[in-house]
Amino acid sequence: QVGGKLGEPLWSLFGSSYERNADGNIVYDSNGLPKIGEIDNIGSTNPDALANLRNTFTYKNFSFSMLLDAKFGGDVFSYSDLIRASSGTSAITLEGRDYFTGGNGIMVPNSAVIDGTLDPDVVTRGVNPQQYWGRLSQISEHWVQDASFVKLRELSVSYDFSKKILDKLNISKLTLSYFGRNLAILHKNTENFDPETGFNNDFSGVEYFGFPSTSSHGFKLNVSF
Repeated sequence: QVGGKLGEPLWSLFGSSYERNADGNIVYDSNGLPKIGEIDNIGSTNPDALANLRNTFTYKNFSFSMLLDAKFGGDVFSYSDLIRASSGTSAITLEGRDYFTGGNGIMVPNSAVIDGTLDPDVVTRGVNPQQYWGRLSQISEHWVQDASFVKLRELSVSYDFSKKILDKLNISKLTLSYFGRNLAILHKNTENFDPETGFNNDFSGVEYFGFPSTSSHGFKLNVSF
């Protein structure tokens, strides 16, 4: 469905595209289905920018530190979304299911560019959704998404016990800390998956039923005598 191309940058994604007219509009066939175009450049895994921000705050005996990690731009191809849609298990495939009980399917946009004449039954009832998602599963361009994200990558909270307690215990320092990693995705443009999973495999930029980044938590006790 998607891959690289000899002589092109490593971060380029190539796959089947939508057929478009000279104005860039998607072309539909007489059955109301988007037409499959040529194998073309459908995205780039190279981000526009990477950023991180670490802040540490202290208040009395408490210390709080956090790391925000961000990626802006770059594309990811979701094979998982393609499979879910083509098999009818994705929520996006609920539209038009009345077609199977005599109702309307997926209606062709009024402004759609048609190659030929649209079938009268399609004009009236729309497209069979099974055929529609089956066609889109052959168009790699449709499954390319923006891989931007902002994550709470690290968080730590520490407490230094007071001198009064230290004197009772006959120690010079006692610190209790909590730390966590990969705690939250604060923003992402992908709906069904962690965009970072598409860059932790053999082919960067292709998401394939990947697991999200694993969260970890721990506690630490530092004692100085």
